Amino acid sequence: MQWDERIGRRLRLRDLHTLQVIAEAGSMAKAAERLAVSQPAVSKAIADLEHTLGVPVLDRTPRGVEVTAYGRALLRHGAAVFDDLRQGLAEIEFLRDPTQGELRVGAPEPVTPVLAVIINELLALMPKIRFQVMVGDTAVLYDALRERRLDVALTRMPELDAESDLEMEVLFADPLVVAAGAHNPWARRQSISLADLIDQPWVLPPPETVLGRFGAEIFRVRGLEPPRATVVAPSLQLRLSLMSGGPHLTLLPRAMLRFPGAQPAIVAIPLELPETERPVGLVKLQGRSMSPVLGTFVARAHEVTSRMLTGPECI
Repeated sequence: MQWDERIGRRLRLRDLHTLQVIAEAGSMAKAAERLAVSQPAVSKAIADLEHTLGVPVLDRTPRGVEVTAYGRALLRHGAAVFDDLRQGLAEIEFLRDPTQGELRVGAPEPVTPVLAVIINELLALMPKIRFQVMVGDTAVLYDALRERRLDVALTRMPELDAESDLEMEVLFADPLVVAAGAHNPWARRQSISLADLIDQPWVLPPPETVLGRFGAEIFRVRGLEPPRATVVAPSLQLRLSLMSGGPHLTLLPRAMLRFPGAQPAIVAIPLELPETERPVGLVKLQGRSMSPVLGTFVARAHEVTSRMLTGPECI
């Protein structure tokens, strides 16, 4: 394909956006409704796109439309085009007024107390910044970064070298701890082993999550079968509530105990798990340009976590 003659002068962002909406909606009629245009206008946009490229981007079926391999390739690279354009517009907005901007950031739930401090401090300095926050498992956040639905993730990193398309910046190393309510008798015991706690009531994250899999491995490397949890719950809030109001134990990143929260006191049982230490830091898509707002966020993240490492533990 000759870019200047066949593509550069004919391929329109509006037509590419129309294809994106059709792929999300599953039909031209639904896409037309979302775009607030007529269905013939949507059909013409796709016909123009296919004429320009010389390949079909949609297969028409009795059940609607399906994106072809050509269309999927265009959408995959088109996502980068729209993302770069969005970054450019965000930079222009920032240049017009350095106190404002938008950032899409993700974190797993146990890391959100750290994220909350970073966001609060940034908003105190730059109150016009807008944050869109995604809370999810590390694997979910990695996918969102690849799909350009996130600008950055603050998360535990299971392996530093496993994701060659992602850029990882370590902020600190963090182990897991066995946590309990402050009034739990185990919180006042000394010289505890993990074997002592096997038969206690546990509330744990689902085994398919990163923390759930990692938690089970802690017991297995010591020749123990993981405890049969009394409660399995993805909600960190529920796990904290069960601990603060009852005898339950759980596994938490130690970083959670560095910041004040809304729950009654939660403490770490005096039991060291050094093999669980993993890096926590910022993850971005490799090669993706950094907006001024993201640069400010990264700098603040370093400041907050540096203070965190020297502060007292509390929740």
